[in-house]
Amino acid sequence: MYDYDVPDKEGNIENIVLGFDWAVIGRVAGRVNPPSIDMEGFTYLLADNEGRTHLHGGPEGFHNVIWKSSTSENVDEASVTFTYMNPEGEAGYPGNLEVSVIYTFTDNNDLIITYHGISEKNTLLNLTNHTYFNLSGNLKEDILQHELTMKSDKFLELDQSLLPTGNLIDVEHTPFDFRAGKRIIEGVKSKHHQNEIVGS
Repeated sequence: MYDYDVPDKEGNIENIVLGFDWAVIGRVAGRVNPPSIDMEGFTYLLADNEGRTHLHGGPEGFHNVIWKSSTSENVDEASVTFTYMNPEGEAGYPGNLEVSVIYTFTDNNDLIITYHGISEKNTLLNLTNHTYFNLSGNLKEDILQHELTMKSDKFLELDQSLLPTGNLIDVEHTPFDFRAGKRIIEGVKSKHHQNEIVGS
């Protein structure tokens, strides 16, 4: 487990990361179904690692590989850079891909995550961080009591296989309306059919 220790408003230093290792998800975060992509007249078959679905870059996803690291520091911030050369054909993707992720920690206790990727061929790249945060510090309470604000007017509908349908739904009058801020539990514990699909 990797801790992220930061001060609370009283200056107490506590960990705000849950009990999972930090991970970069890619080449494509999320699900691809069917597990193939058509690009420039070619069909590339992606590794299927969730039934007939390609999930989080497949079994050779970026969370399952060894990255090279380097660090740097200046007056206002410290950072660590992780790099990985993802070869063409790994998990079925086209193009050799040079990818890097930079974690920057500022003197204001900000965490900034920056992604870079470059390939000599057209390819897919959709990275995310898979760290789970709990801002109560040292897991004093679960995240359902956290207040969350998301300035989003719509959310993307999922089908029964947890795949995006492409249908954008207005958050108005749904438990997913966090535009004015509210506790996470109010969205997670609702009986909305989208919550029932994901099994919350």
